[in-house]
Amino acid sequence: MTLETGRSECTLVDFGQFDGYLRLQLSGSCRASGAFAFGSVPTNVSDPLLSDADELGTTTAVSSNPRVNVVDIYLSVQHEKLDREYSIVVYFDEVRETRYLELVRQNEGWLKRTFSFSRPGGYTILGRRSGVGISLPQVRLRLGEVPATIPRRKRTEQTEGNEFQVASDVTRVMHSRPIGSGPANGRHLLYSVSMPEKQLERIWRASPPVQCTGFRDVWLGLMTQRGFKVRAVEANDESPASSSLITYGHSCAEIWVPTMQQWVLYDPWFGGLMCSLDGVPLSAEMLHNLVIAESSRLEHVEFAWDVHSVVRYVRQESSAAKSIRVQPSRIQILAPSLGPLGLQPPYSSYFRHIVLRDVHIRSHASGIAEIVCRATRKLLSSRSPLSRAS
Repeated sequence: MTLETGRSECTLVDFGQFDGYLRLQLSGSCRASGAFAFGSVPTNVSDPLLSDADELGTTTAVSSNPRVNVVDIYLSVQHEKLDREYSIVVYFDEVRETRYLELVRQNEGWLKRTFSFSRPGGYTILGRRSGVGISLPQVRLRLGEVPATIPRRKRTEQTEGNEFQVASDVTRVMHSRPIGSGPANGRHLLYSVSMPEKQLERIWRASPPVQCTGFRDVWLGLMTQRGFKVRAVEANDESPASSSLITYGHSCAEIWVPTMQQWVLYDPWFGGLMCSLDGVPLSAEMLHNLVIAESSRLEHVEFAWDVHSVVRYVRQESSAAKSIRVQPSRIQILAPSLGPLGLQPPYSSYFRHIVLRDVHIRSHASGIAEIVCRATRKLLSSRSPLSRAS
């Protein structure tokens, strides 16, 4: 999977999603030679079989900035009805292997039918690319500490030793029953201030369903409650996230190992996945540095898992629960892998950018107070003359 960022001869500088079409704004000398919609997400986009794809209609214009070209790509009604993710690949040269940009579509109907999740227009995800730089409008990240509601009577003094065994035990318990998976509508405030054990019971019931971030946060709470020093890792192939185009990202964790005087990467969502190089466990920062500065060594990174196969389920629009078996042991460091809901990017691609977040321990009462305080600030802000004027 090729990921390129920054400015080049061909750079994506803005993106828009509208009713029936997508708009790319590109700077540099590149010109789109064609856009093709595939029936799914192909494993290889650099040398695809275009007989398996449909060419989409496109129009090209010059924006108010003469150095920026606008490309409108018209979505296929047929593809927007598919019951799966699918790829749109835009090529920028007559020799198609030279420059390309993949946009992964999750259409509105598929999200609704598969996850009972409402998202008008669906999602578009920035996928694989070659010879195309990325310099999109950015959003302001507001990532503070990860809250964990743990009453004083439940807190254990910080523990040292046996970190990996306890992490494994907690991960195995969390995966011992199918996890309700998928995006969730609503904020689920009572869930957010519940103790980790209660949160685990609720995600087993898909109330709410969770993805990697929600699952990881419960794991952080359970480990913190047992007295271990852990923290959150937010990993993304682009950072900060674009305000207009979703990028591939993943949430995992780290464990502090006193005997090593080192943080060690641990991924609860993928069955307790751990990475090592030359027999040394890697931290998130060490993996990030390999991706950025020593990519030739990535092929020597080895994986280990505590749980090789996990069962999740999605609550569909019909209210039926569809079971999905995910095999973390199929994840690869440098190559994409095919999962039950679509293509899984190479694990290393997540670690171009990382953000580390500590765990904030709070009582149930302080959690309620924080929610009330945030809601009050939001209410006052919405009533202010400045907010109404804007």
